[in-house]
Amino acid sequence: MSEKRQSQRVDLFSNGWLQLNDSKINCRIQNISKNGVLLSLKRTPHETTEPGDKCSLMLHQADNTHSYQKVDAQIVRFESDLMALEFTEDERKPCDFLDHLVQKELHFLNGVKDLIRLGREVADQHSVGLSVLCFDNGELNPEREIHTMRLASGGHSINVHLHREEIEAFHIQSDSGETRAKIRHAIERLNVND
Repeated sequence: MSEKRQSQRVDLFSNGWLQLNDSKINCRIQNISKNGVLLSLKRTPHETTEPGDKCSLMLHQADNTHSYQKVDAQIVRFESDLMALEFTEDERKPCDFLDHLVQKELHFLNGVKDLIRLGREVADQHSVGLSVLCFDNGELNPEREIHTMRLASGGHSINVHLHREEIEAFHIQSDSGETRAKIRHAIERLNVND
């Protein structure tokens, strides 16, 4: 989490909790890498808390919202309700759990970018001038299972509903026929309305 970042950070938007001394503080993960994490805390830690203090972060298992994974860390810095942690050296390197979590988020976020690019390409092929192409009304939340891709042209709009897994798979496979067909169909409907 220092200036010498060695791995890519990804936005996670996930909840967890921090075990710090004898207190448990609920938190929201803002972004994460294999080396550290930035947290938004639900309450301010005890006033004696300082950089270098050891703690444990409990993160949701990637595929199970009722199960947590404990990751040992130390505080790098904190201000008000934000705290940066660096995972300790005794964590297994590479940590399979963290690798999986980061890769899952990267596949999702890159899938969103790939789908937006695809939507624009398909719209160009059908000569539809898209005025809006966004996910979840522009407030992308990876915690959702179903995401809405909104395409608008002129006074008409169409929503394409996609599961998180479809978005991840689209990026991994780079061409998911079912997802491509949904977007093509939505753009064809816009074209008819124009």
